[in-house]
Amino acid sequence: MKLKSLLPNSGRMMLIWLALIMFISYAAWWYDSIVTCDTEEGYTVHGACLNILLEKANAGSAGAMDILATHYDGTEEGDMWYRRAAMTGDVYILGGGILAACGRKTKGFSPAEVEGWMKAAYAKDPGAAFLLADLYIDFDKCGTRNLQLAVHYLPLMKQCQSGTIRHFVRIAIEDNFYVDASLKQLLIKQVEACYGSNVYLNRDYGYLTQEIRSLP
Repeated sequence: MKLKSLLPNSGRMMLIWLALIMFISYAAWWYDSIVTCDTEEGYTVHGACLNILLEKANAGSAGAMDILATHYDGTEEGDMWYRRAAMTGDVYILGGGILAACGRKTKGFSPAEVEGWMKAAYAKDPGAAFLLADLYIDFDKCGTRNLQLAVHYLPLMKQCQSGTIRHFVRIAIEDNFYVDASLKQLLIKQVEACYGSNVYLNRDYGYLTQEIRSLP
């Protein structure tokens, strides 16, 4: 016996409406993925945007590679995209995901190889000083910790890098690493620049500057 004959007209109409709603929802989701693709981040990429990003990445876009790496973070595919992005030499693509892959002892992300990428980026653009600071602070346990070298690059950072400073402070406290007064003052000024006009109202700023002052 056919399903149509088992359902009253109202039941059949309900199924049709449900199917229609599902189709419209899926179409809207797919369309939204195209419209918002240029503003998506790795963790929110969906639908057709993935196909668009794959095309751009395979055409050599470091930005697309980085978004795909973040989207697939922690998988072999994510590591592949991190590596391809790193090899483009784009200064602002290198960083967290690559250091984390090194920390996981992922094949193709040896400490020496990662250090080579970071140094090449710095030679290309001195604005990459924060990458070398991150590398030598080694919060991700890549195996590159050298706080003496980190101290060299911290004052050269141009962008707001409160995360890098926070990691340095905590590692320095753990290692009982001596930091002279001039560097402490410089780090506090850098943090102030990060928080801007709200600096004295921000609890995180207060904690971080207090930690800086408490360094050995």
